[in-house]
Amino acid sequence: MNSAKFIPRFAGLFALLFLIWLASQLHDSQGLAARGLSADHIEHAEIPVRMGKWCSPKPIPLQLIGHWELYSQSDELLLAGDSFDGFLRLEPDGAHLGSWSVSPEIFSIQTHGDAGIRLGSRTYRGRLEVRVLRDKKNLPSKFELILHLPIEDYILGVVCGEMATRSDGGMEALKAQAIAARTYALWRLAGGRQSLSDGPADQRFESVDFETDAAREAIAATWGEVLLWNERLLPAWYHAAPGIRTTNAHDAGFLQKELPPLKGSEEPPEAWENPWTFTVSAERLDALALEKGIGSWVSRIQLLERDPGGRILEARVDGESGSIRLFGEQLRQALGPPSALWDSLQPLADGGLEIRGRGRGHGIGLSQLGALALSRKGLPYSSILAHYYPGAEIVSYHQYPALLP
Repeated sequence: MNSAKFIPRFAGLFALLFLIWLASQLHDSQGLAARGLSADHIEHAEIPVRMGKWCSPKPIPLQLIGHWELYSQSDELLLAGDSFDGFLRLEPDGAHLGSWSVSPEIFSIQTHGDAGIRLGSRTYRGRLEVRVLRDKKNLPSKFELILHLPIEDYILGVVCGEMATRSDGGMEALKAQAIAARTYALWRLAGGRQSLSDGPADQRFESVDFETDAAREAIAATWGEVLLWNERLLPAWYHAAPGIRTTNAHDAGFLQKELPPLKGSEEPPEAWENPWTFTVSAERLDALALEKGIGSWVSRIQLLERDPGGRILEARVDGESGSIRLFGEQLRQALGPPSALWDSLQPLADGGLEIRGRGRGHGIGLSQLGALALSRKGLPYSSILAHYYPGAEIVSYHQYPALLP
């Protein structure tokens, strides 16, 4: 081979390949810039979590571990110190941190180091935003606490709050739960929510005190992974246990139109639970009638439609002065049983109602008990997610920074 011809020929090829690579990098960076994204957007993306227990007028036991700083909403440093152990109190003139009066009605407390904020008996990472809310007379009425923390720290707290993290053979289920929780959180925020609840209204979020090695491993193994459908975040609902199959989110009233990944799927028999019995008091039935404007008491409940797994999709509630139709999940929320999968209803002599049924939760999306059963069968988390969200794509938000808040 003539080396004099070989070197220029391949040098030209390498130069062409370099120009193509450079153009792609410029295209990507321009794309990020066009969407208002900077290089550190992913690293600094946070989830705001409303700490429901502490949203009250009562003094809040607060401990700040190590050096801390208090900032106004405009990032002006107002206070700083080394360790604090006392109360955040609401007085007629506003908020007080120990003996300090804090004049702004919105301020943030930042600690240095890991897990530096302790509310009551629970320890948290992140930055604590404090808001002073006022009543109709314009007097300070209660605190609202919102914890801002990195996405993956939040997901770690959710996995520990939503599932038992020490179950034998459950690692792949924990990974599936992490991805569902991460997707759900970003979907909620993308829909315009300013913060997420730390309770079951959104996702149960637990403090650092409940973290386990298994949960940390599940987060690390799925770091940044979310579920997409047609290049959009999937509303990745999940629940405890549905019975024999999960339900269609559209039929249950959760979606306005069909979404293939949420049409329902069979539940592994190993995840079926024993039936339960739940008693609804007469007072709760009366409250339902009054709330819905159909009288002061309920005379009859008719179950009009069920899904293939037996879950109630629609019911009619009659009162002495009217009737109303409800989705099965609306009726469950109003009366309080574990699920809307009811096998029988029995009126009681005292005006109450006995419900016999199965399952726990709304029955949509991933079943936590089912995911655990599939994990113990040896299925990887990708297969577990494919079972409960068929057709959804697993991607990383590192590839799609625009998915982040």
